[in-house]
Amino acid sequence: MTAERLVEFPSQGATLRGRLFLPAAAADRPAVVIMAHGFSATADGMVADQYAAAFCDAGLAVLLYDHRNFGRSGGEPRQQIDNWLQVIGYRDAIDFVTTLDDVDASRLAVWGDSKSGGGVLVAAAFDRSTRAHLALSDIERTGLVTELLHFQESTADTELDVVRMSKDR
Repeated sequence: MTAERLVEFPSQGATLRGRLFLPAAAADRPAVVIMAHGFSATADGMVADQYAAAFCDAGLAVLLYDHRNFGRSGGEPRQQIDNWLQVIGYRDAIDFVTTLDDVDASRLAVWGDSKSGGGVLVAAAFDRSTRAHLALSDIERTGLVTELLHFQESTADTELDVVRMSKDR
């Protein structure tokens, strides 16, 4: 049987909440997959929790959380999507996982479905500690990759501000 516990961690002034799934038969500290839901979904009862259970059944630990402003996580206004804050949320989830004794954070993957698939790719571009990145998404439709390209063309001050903000986790 899979062990599951509620977890929370800070992200840019909000509290992100989710569940940590731990495989029952892990001999050592298992590798871990960080997951968040897609566009307008939540981590409970949509599809992400089914993927989390399948990964856990295969022997991986999973941190599945709700993006800021969605589901169990804090943040206002509710249901508002902020691409950059979601990317930073992945980075904060990575930081959180490194504090856990029951997972091997040196074997870390990030997973995103729908719009968060684009967020995974952007987060991975800023954080090289991840070993695998899985985006179940039509990346062209997420807008994040296009937004990143426009971001790279922006002024140096704006670029530095976003990088600083992402590192101020």
